[in-house]
Amino acid sequence: MSSESADATPVLRVAHEPPTWVRWRICALMTGASFVAYILRTNMSVAGEPMAADLRMSHVQLGIILSGWAWGYALFQFPGGVLGDRLGGRRAITGLALLWGVLNLLVAFVPARDVLPITGVIVILMVLRFLMGAAQAPLFPVIGGRMVACWFPVSGWALPNSLQNVGLTFGAAATGPLIAWLAQISGWRHSFLLTAPLAFLLAASWWWYVRDQPSRHSGVNEAELALIDEIADLLLSADAGDRAAEAKLAGRYAEDPRLHPGDVVTCISPRGVGFQVDLRRRTSTMG
Repeated sequence: MSSESADATPVLRVAHEPPTWVRWRICALMTGASFVAYILRTNMSVAGEPMAADLRMSHVQLGIILSGWAWGYALFQFPGGVLGDRLGGRRAITGLALLWGVLNLLVAFVPARDVLPITGVIVILMVLRFLMGAAQAPLFPVIGGRMVACWFPVSGWALPNSLQNVGLTFGAAATGPLIAWLAQISGWRHSFLLTAPLAFLLAASWWWYVRDQPSRHSGVNEAELALIDEIADLLLSADAGDRAAEAKLAGRYAEDPRLHPGDVVTCISPRGVGFQVDLRRRTSTMG
């Protein structure tokens, strides 16, 4: 929320203390999630050659398996984003990261050719890659959309999103040498076994530290909350049906001389759904 009135009285009055840095620690975890996601999404492209040789698969058969990831990712982008909004960023990324780890582990236990015919091996691997794509599809809608919107002021969305891109690029860069080295020293199966814990570590760290909204994080002080924009935070809570947030939001508006009853402003929630607030700043827009 911003105002163009130079003489307007601020909505928020906070103590004279520097803002905490919780939002940047959240951003670091989002960057870490991007890093881990790209290792686990591209690892089979590197381990595919020794895997195909061991399972006696052709390049065409390997290509079919690798395509499963893209199908899952494409089909579950939209429903995954909706699910992420319903669950909230904390629960969504925790659950997704756990799923990444499990799916990565399962690849290591795919039966050998002397146990299962090649058709069965291909089907199992393709299903696992499809599910990995589906499980990774909500990642950037959740962290690049909802989490950034909740934890950073509108004018500061570019930097956290760019840092996520840094994380995914470093993840892609690390995958080649890391997976090739693991496959060489311990076999392609161990390259999946030994990278799965990255996802479990991410899930544990995310659940422990992340909260869906700044006002629910014990480490955020009033100065950081004001910096992020508490009114935007309250709008998100009110949109989610939080009655206490609705009451506090109404109180903030009632205390601000720039606000007056009877006006209506349409806001857009992180789910892209319009909702209305019956009080607004005379000279500002909300969104």
